[in-house]
Parts: sequence; structure tokens; C-alpha cells
Amino acid sequence: MISLGSIKNGSILLSLLFFYDIFWVFGTEVMVEVAKNLDAPIKVVFPMDFLEKGIFGSNFAMLGLGDIVLPGVFIALLLRYDVSKGTNSNFYFYIGFISYILGL
Repeated sequence: MISLGSIKNGSILLSLLFFYDIFWVFGTEVMVEVAKNLDAPIKVVFPMDFLEKGIFGSNFAMLGLGDIVLPGVFIALLLRYDVSKGTNSNFYFYIGFISYILGL
């Protein structure tokens, strides 16, 4: 069972992971090289020129597993927080989920 103690701790952790990811993806070539050369289910690859060429596009973008899983865990913790408050509102969960979808 994952427990961060508070939403503040979870937000700080997610923010630090955000800057960690920016450094390793854009500051170095390490993450891109590993993602390109490793044939494992750690990335989602989709064509960026999908509207022009459909599934036969040649310009691809990668979304790493960490970009999907870590925010997903935080959204699950937001739902758990909303349920623990005892109200019938899932306000934090919905805000987090909508923000996550818009951020993709």
C-alpha cells in the first residue's frame, strides 16, 4: 500500500520527478538512446504525422512508461484522498485526471 502522508508531499514528489525527467530527456541523450535501442514494453510510439499519412506516418514520437505510470499513481492517490474525506465529491480526482489528459 502506497502512502505519502499528504497531497503536499505527493505534489512535491511529482514536481521533483518532473524536473528529473526534463533533465534526463532534454539535457542528455541517455534516455532517448535507451528508449530507441531497447526492445521492451517501456514506451508508447505513435506517428506524429497521423493526420496527413495515417498509420503509415514516418515521424514518430515516444511516450515513456514513467510518463504514464507515475502520474497515474498520483491520480489514484487523489481518488483515495477524496474517498478518505468522507464526502461524495471526487473534486481532487477529477481535477487531477482532467489535468493529466490535457497535459498529454
